[in-house]
Amino acid sequence: MWHSSLATMKRVKELSISKHDCDQSTLRYCSTVSLSMITVNDIPQITSFVPEQQELRPLESPKWLGLFEAKFQDEKGTTRSWEVCNRIHKQEQLSRSNDVDAVDIIAILPSRRILLVLQYRPPVQSWTLEFPSGLIDPNESPATAALRELKEETGLTGVVSRISSPITYEPGITGSCSRMVWVDVQNHDGWEENVHKEEDEWSLRPVLLELTRLADVLEDLVAQCSNLKIDSRLYSFAAGLDAAHKV
Repeated sequence: MWHSSLATMKRVKELSISKHDCDQSTLRYCSTVSLSMITVNDIPQITSFVPEQQELRPLESPKWLGLFEAKFQDEKGTTRSWEVCNRIHKQEQLSRSNDVDAVDIIAILPSRRILLVLQYRPPVQSWTLEFPSGLIDPNESPATAALRELKEETGLTGVVSRISSPITYEPGITGSCSRMVWVDVQNHDGWEENVHKEEDEWSLRPVLLELTRLADVLEDLVAQCSNLKIDSRLYSFAAGLDAAHKV
């Protein structure tokens, strides 16, 4: 078990992201925003509010996700089935085993800090800490998608240094796959850039955390914030850093 105290951590200087007019002709951008880069000290107050779920009902015509039954034969010829939740746009791509829906971005600053996002996630009725991420547009490469999503969510950009092979999210539930993209953020003079939030990103806030003892920081935050959960990819990344330091 990792142990540390948030009180001993150095507070990161808050950096403002200015408000800009939104391109109303583009559906991707739905609102103007005025954000501040938050730190570990801000997270308990932000996550203290959790929207009350008013309804949970089946959708007759879902917009983003669909539930399917996959049928297949095992090595003995026995027909088997499995319930699968896929993004709607994957219906025409079910035969492409290497299809990738999205990118997750590991954005590292020269100051040995990592750029993450905090947002409310209705499926778990909780706030989550995650890597910046997003869907890949048609005919878009993972590298281009990563730089675009990073700019849209945080106002920053950088240089892609590494791209992973396709990885699964929840292979027992969905066929959705992603690529991890490492981005070296050269500087943060770009805080005053456009930050465009999609409609479902109303709660999204960029946050900087120290890479040093990241696993300890995440554990302490969860202990402090009853309405906070850590995304499994971020936690695995932090656990990997911790394990590497102990080898």
